[in-house]
Amino acid sequence: MSNTIQIQNTLLVTLLHEGVTKELIYKEFKKFGQIKSLKHFPKTKSAQVEFYTLEEAKAAKSSLNHNKLLNKEINIVNYQNKEDLKQKKKFNLFIHNVPQDLETSYLHNFMSKYGEITSLMLKKNEENKNLGYGYVQFEAEEAYNEILKEHEQNGMISLPNSNISFNVQKFNDTNKSKSNSIIIIGLFENEIPAEQKEEKTKQINEVFDQIKKELAIPHFNFYTEYNDSKKNFWIKIDFQYEDDKQEEKIYKTVKEQVQKTYQYNGAQNKGPIITFKSNESSERNLFFQGVKIDIKEQDIADWILKTINVTVSTDSIKIRKRTKQAYNEDNLQTNNVSVFFDSQAEGQKLMIFCSKPANKNFVDQIFDNRHKVTLYLKKNEQESVSKLTKKMSSFQNNNALGSKQQQTDVTQPMLNPYSWPAGPFLMNTPPMFMQQPQQQKLMNIPQQQKKPNTTPQPGENKTQGLIAVPKQPAVPQNIFIKFEKASQEEKKNSIEQVTKAITTQFSDFDKLPEEQKRSILGQIIYYKIVELDLDKNKKIIEYLPEVQNENQARAKIAEFKQQVPKITGMLIDTDVFEVSDIVDIVQDEKELIERCSEAIELIISQKKQ
Repeated sequence: MSNTIQIQNTLLVTLLHEGVTKELIYKEFKKFGQIKSLKHFPKTKSAQVEFYTLEEAKAAKSSLNHNKLLNKEINIVNYQNKEDLKQKKKFNLFIHNVPQDLETSYLHNFMSKYGEITSLMLKKNEENKNLGYGYVQFEAEEAYNEILKEHEQNGMISLPNSNISFNVQKFNDTNKSKSNSIIIIGLFENEIPAEQKEEKTKQINEVFDQIKKELAIPHFNFYTEYNDSKKNFWIKIDFQYEDDKQEEKIYKTVKEQVQKTYQYNGAQNKGPIITFKSNESSERNLFFQGVKIDIKEQDIADWILKTINVTVSTDSIKIRKRTKQAYNEDNLQTNNVSVFFDSQAEGQKLMIFCSKPANKNFVDQIFDNRHKVTLYLKKNEQESVSKLTKKMSSFQNNNALGSKQQQTDVTQPMLNPYSWPAGPFLMNTPPMFMQQPQQQKLMNIPQQQKKPNTTPQPGENKTQGLIAVPKQPAVPQNIFIKFEKASQEEKKNSIEQVTKAITTQFSDFDKLPEEQKRSILGQIIYYKIVELDLDKNKKIIEYLPEVQNENQARAKIAEFKQQVPKITGMLIDTDVFEVSDIVDIVQDEKELIERCSEAIELIISQKKQ
């Protein structure tokens, strides 16, 4: 008898609680018919249940989908093999602005009126509260088109006999780029006891309901969360906007109301921290290159106020220490700085001021002689500029314009000697190893023996470390030195501690030799890739926009792990990334996953050549 499963009679169960057992799954599903086969995958917290008939499988899915097993909501979809997934056309929609208290099962029943649903999922936090967005996949194109048509006509999808509504859109909808969010942290100056949580939540909601009413825009949702450890509140606001002016109005309205309502009385703190990152490249987000190393955030805020009479919060100013020379005479006595303004007009005003020769004395107060004030480009825009630069270089080579030195200067303009930063506040660094032709040789390094294998392998002893570190004079035994001398198991257990210490003890880390920094960062990257687990952190799937479901996400993560030696070597390559860029990769999981995806693309393209 064949062991091949009957796909149409098989269900894939995901999001299982770690305590769920094979016996519990059997107990719940056998109520709907005789089970032909059952496979439980504890590591991925999923299961595969095959019934003898299609009717039994449908009944189980209809009754159990989005129910709770061990107090955790499960997700059930029809099992599909890889070939079917590749060939089947996807009718996926992005759901957003979903009320926090809306149950997935209720939403599923409502959306079923449009047609059969292949899968539906609302993203949830650790407390099992939905985060206001999710995904739905319809079986047929008719259902997909019908709900999109209704949304276009009404501007939203409304549930009958209630005031509940939400929004849907295609995954490639350009309107998605017109969505943004504001995070407000530390709403109150003093700690709020847990017993006052409910009362304060109600008061906060009233304030933000009033802001929503004042703005009068259809897509403005806020989520109030109480941080038990900090004993304070934080707010997340998601909104959509039509143009830059409306985006500025929303941000300024929120900021003014929050500062007015929750202003601190203390001398050192003015109020809650309001974080806003514009999705559109504009003069609101400026990038300073060549800021003197002793200049602090408050110095820059005071300087901006003095030069153009504009007040900028120090929370909107981020200083980034450089760790690698940008040119031969670079003594690393300057930093890169990002400044976020309330409006484009303010940013433009500063750019104009800094460009006038008559203002040189003021500019020299915080900048060195290689300064530059420009706007920060989005990642894809940086890539476009890089491609255009390469086209210009190619054009000059083909037409023999200028000297060899001049052609080199086009590829590496001295007008911009500083590296582009990356991090939570700024945009991502450009995928340099995807852009530079010379990096195509990376994949051949092990075979050609041009460089030693720089990738850490589990179980290797010290002599087989990531990078051979030359002997240095005796230095204090800080956490980084101890990490380098630790066993593989000790290193694995201290990855998070060391990652955090790079920020909290940066002065110690910065004193290490360049190659030792890369060695430590490379080992952190290696273990972080190895430990990627979709079941422990569902956010990973959000960082992989090219995947459509959890199965594809798991396959992608498995691919990362399979290529982890090559990926790690690429991410610490001295010709590709500065140490500061690698620090961002290890500290930002989204950044790490994006880099892994780019590395995989390069590996695949190399194989095709």
